Amino acid sequence: MADRSPGRGDAQISLGLAQQEAGDWKVALRHFRRAAEIDPKDATAHLLIGNALGRLGEWAQAIESYRTAVALYPRYADAYNNLGIALVRVGLDREAIAAYGKAIEIEPRHANAYFNLGKLSARLNELTTAISLFEMAIVFEPNHAYAYHELGAAQEKCGQLEQAAASYRWSMRLDPTRTVRENLASLLALMGEPAGIEMLEELVRETPDEPESHWNLGIGLLLHGRFTDGWKEFEWRTEIPRFYKQHHRFEQPRWQGEPLDGKTILLFGEQGHGDTLQFLRYIPFVAERGGRIVLEVPPLLRGLLQGFPGVELCIGIGDDKPEFSTYASLMSLPFLLGAEAIPPPIAPLVPERSRANAWQSGDLKVGLSWAGSPKNMRDRLRSIPLAHLNPLAVMDGVAFTSLQMGPMSMESVESQHSFCFVEDCANLPDFAELAAVVAQQDLIITVDTAVAHLAGSMGKPVWILLNNAVDWRWGLHTALTDWYPNARLFRQNKYADWSGVVEMVRQELEAIKRNKSTLSLVA
Repeated sequence: MADRSPGRGDAQISLGLAQQEAGDWKVALRHFRRAAEIDPKDATAHLLIGNALGRLGEWAQAIESYRTAVALYPRYADAYNNLGIALVRVGLDREAIAAYGKAIEIEPRHANAYFNLGKLSARLNELTTAISLFEMAIVFEPNHAYAYHELGAAQEKCGQLEQAAASYRWSMRLDPTRTVRENLASLLALMGEPAGIEMLEELVRETPDEPESHWNLGIGLLLHGRFTDGWKEFEWRTEIPRFYKQHHRFEQPRWQGEPLDGKTILLFGEQGHGDTLQFLRYIPFVAERGGRIVLEVPPLLRGLLQGFPGVELCIGIGDDKPEFSTYASLMSLPFLLGAEAIPPPIAPLVPERSRANAWQSGDLKVGLSWAGSPKNMRDRLRSIPLAHLNPLAVMDGVAFTSLQMGPMSMESVESQHSFCFVEDCANLPDFAELAAVVAQQDLIITVDTAVAHLAGSMGKPVWILLNNAVDWRWGLHTALTDWYPNARLFRQNKYADWSGVVEMVRQELEAIKRNKSTLSLVA
């Protein structure tokens, strides 16, 4: 803390602190500025000015005040910490890292500097670093409830589910906020514990108009196979602010499941390619309501879905739309249709392919996809470094085709792997061409990405490799899924460890090579 001489400046600071305590930051700011006028070298006055400006949303000015404070008193750890907070607010992340680092250098036991640097690291997806920083914050401030909460969130994103639950529980003991209660409840549901569902139901009862709570409950119910109630709660996502734009982007009224009587309805793919493929199966039920269906999908799916049963016109996102009377998301159809069971998938029309094959006669033809889109927040959990699959690459009598599209296809060139792919799909233009390649395979092995839904919809035997923090659609524990009767699920036993999954797959491939007819069996 900077040294100050007692006097009128101190009186102004005291008045400002009283107004700050009362929540009147504008008046507090006037007092702090008056203190700085009385004593321009008072570093604490400039720190307090920065704090007030931050509270008022004036982050650029706050940064200047904090810089003045540390210029006057270079050992001012709190000012460096608060400078870091302000720099984050204006998007200067790297400068913020330096500011937090300076605070820790000056005061190695500065818990809040570790905490804030941890939050920034987590946002930058540097989760291992974030976990270490949150742990340091807790070492120096054992009752830091927010550090426990953020530690739990980072651990959960890394798939460290048991550790995350313990961290959330510590945060609950110290400060049982609604946020940490909801996070703990959702995590317990993900871990298959009925107590998690019970906690989510309690949160919904407490605040029945809170969309996020309903949505979290919906995900938990769907994961536990309670589809009728799950679809109802899952529908609340349409009222969550961060999803609002995609669900309310049309002037026409949203469809509520009523008869269409010849009206044109626009159905749109709400999220990724895989979600779109998964929910196509409900389209014929909409057609039965007597409407004309226009389907809007990601552009890479347009060619594949032209002529899909029940669809009169398929357009890509961004294409001109024909006139329509109402609209609905594909993912809302189970709720709107009152679906009680999951209908079987419907195969898209796959184009024929005449390209010469590179595999040897008698080889088991296996298509491989090891990564999803890096933009997906779950991608660090679901994707597998290609080199981790090397035990499969050395198997005799298996011809692997890379089904990897997008930026992660470069891993087949750049990483230290042992695969010699007979074909590489990196440069295919769309999913229609990819489907033609999939059709020529005996088996598809893939992580939880769009390839799983494509192969499943086409009726191909598909093995889906799942991390321990499984997505809601794959349910709990079982090796089978109602979404795709031809699919088999291979699940991680512990976080960040794919070795057990890869060994199970290797053993199953060996068994198939001994008796190829068993390929049709997925259980």
